[in-house]
Amino acid sequence: MKQTVEKQFQDFVTENNCADKKILLAFSGGSDSVALCSLLHIHNIKFAIAHCNYQLRGDESNTDAIFAKDLSKKYSVDFYLKTFDEDQLKDSSIQSNARKLRYDWFTEICRNEDFDLIATAHHLDDNIETFFLRLTRGAGLKGLSGISASKNKIIRPLLNCSKQEIIEYVQRNDLDYREDSSNKKSKYNRNYFRNKVLPLLDKRFPNWRKRSVENMSHLKESDELLYDLVSEKYEGHVRKKSDDVFINIKDLIGESHREMILYYLLREFNFSYNVSLEVLKVFLSTEGTVSGKQFYSKTHHAVSTEKELHISELIQEEAPETFFIGEADRSILVHDQLFIISKENASENIKHFKSNDKNRAVLDSAELNFPLHLRRWRKGDRFKPLGMNNFKKLSDFFIDEKVDLIEKRKKWLLCSGDDIIWISGMRIDDRFKVDNNTDRVIEVCVRTIDEN
Repeated sequence: MKQTVEKQFQDFVTENNCADKKILLAFSGGSDSVALCSLLHIHNIKFAIAHCNYQLRGDESNTDAIFAKDLSKKYSVDFYLKTFDEDQLKDSSIQSNARKLRYDWFTEICRNEDFDLIATAHHLDDNIETFFLRLTRGAGLKGLSGISASKNKIIRPLLNCSKQEIIEYVQRNDLDYREDSSNKKSKYNRNYFRNKVLPLLDKRFPNWRKRSVENMSHLKESDELLYDLVSEKYEGHVRKKSDDVFINIKDLIGESHREMILYYLLREFNFSYNVSLEVLKVFLSTEGTVSGKQFYSKTHHAVSTEKELHISELIQEEAPETFFIGEADRSILVHDQLFIISKENASENIKHFKSNDKNRAVLDSAELNFPLHLRRWRKGDRFKPLGMNNFKKLSDFFIDEKVDLIEKRKKWLLCSGDDIIWISGMRIDDRFKVDNNTDRVIEVCVRTIDEN
């Protein structure tokens, strides 16, 4: 028996524990978002309306914004409006750029106003259109599995409802909604499928939409099965160090279906299938060095080493961080690194202060100027490595020590004024070492906070 829109919405809310959440509704003014707005209100779910005005349809766009605001007053909920300039939509295709702009804005509202979820009114017909769009773009199993009903903070409670069912719901409840005239224009690929292609299939194959949804479900199950099998079989090729991941590519090269295996190993870091092909190309190349090739996804950064691919979460480009250490400070926590500072008089046996522990720096207090500070590596940095007479660029030092780009960017440098005293976890500067003339010693130790 076919379920009503109300029943499908209620089931979704129950299964996804949405009843007590604070929800931001992405509202266009069309029948889909009007229906979802009504359902949220009827079920007493706390929500607010967010509407984007791209000013692409003149007065029609402005009237949509007024309609959205009036509806928020009707339901006594908060209303957020964002008006975008035409220049903001020029960088790429209008539809894809508009999507990025609105989701960035929705995310900002959620962060500032403590919303738990973003609700969109995507429905079954949207899902089918997406399937065909991705099919023409060469998508794999994951892409052809359709839109997710719930992913991260985004929920789509009407995803299993057809467009016709939603229209019947708004008519049955006498709800007004807006018609977007641009939906009738087939110059956009999605509209072309909606207006031209899919109606032909409806005439020829009456049940094809239902079959398509079933096929998407089968593809999703197949994709998840492959992911689990690859992850289990090749877990020995993957090692973790703190938050970073290393995949042994050299050992994968001899495997059958190596491209697909690597894709599934890389996928959780949002790398595409094409990136997996490029990574393999680097390691299969007989020209030049393998190390130092960089790859990016929207969330991660990967660098090739001699045998492995080193993967790390992208560090957002922000103002450089500097952490100061005063003369009276005894410890400082910098992200996950705890620096412990101690002072003592030098003993007659100076060997007592010498150590091969790279996480311990023993320094001559007389050579230091407080406050000391910790910072990241910068281009052009140099120091005089312990045991050497000449200065060396840190970039060259890191290459010699086989420190890749990701690890280099994570290193903390302990500095006195403009001088680098210690590359944390590696080596001190020779100018600050203790010797037979040292009277006072400062010792700095570092450990990660999750160590025992």
